[in-house]
Amino acid sequence: MGQRDQGGEGRSCTGLYVVSTRVGGVPEILPEDMISFANPDEDDVFRAISEAIHIVSQGKHDPLEAHERVKSFYDWMEVAERTEAVYNTVIRSDPIDFGTRMQRTMDLGPFAGVIYTTILIVDCLFFLLLEWWMPREDMDFVQAHWKTEVFSELARKASRAHRALTREKISRIDA
Repeated sequence: MGQRDQGGEGRSCTGLYVVSTRVGGVPEILPEDMISFANPDEDDVFRAISEAIHIVSQGKHDPLEAHERVKSFYDWMEVAERTEAVYNTVIRSDPIDFGTRMQRTMDLGPFAGVIYTTILIVDCLFFLLLEWWMPREDMDFVQAHWKTEVFSELARKASRAHRALTREKISRIDA
């Protein structure tokens, strides 16, 4: 099952047929012929898995073709830019006060809400203890002076090296 960690794309990259719920960007990335969607309940998950087994056993899914198609879906520079945009949005957003956080956590339900709110309170108390034990102003900070151009060039080189290594591994498997 694909999770919010975008594991569905990872599994399909290996050529596997994917069963997932409609979360975590999976519907936006994978075409309908490579995935069966399920609602997050056991009956529908069973239905989607049965559908996937039928598709694969009927030979309607070619894992090698799926692997080649998925390789073309990703432009990692674009993925990095989208990730950076999300981080920048979070950084620019106003902090949420503790009361609002507790209310949102309690809204997760009568059982999960209580558990997660308890975890939230314990975490906050722990961070208060850490702040008391070692205040931020007493910490040494390292200033990062990134040269974006150098970092981008290193990332491109690493990406090319990774692609070459992947091609080499695939050619060994094919041989």
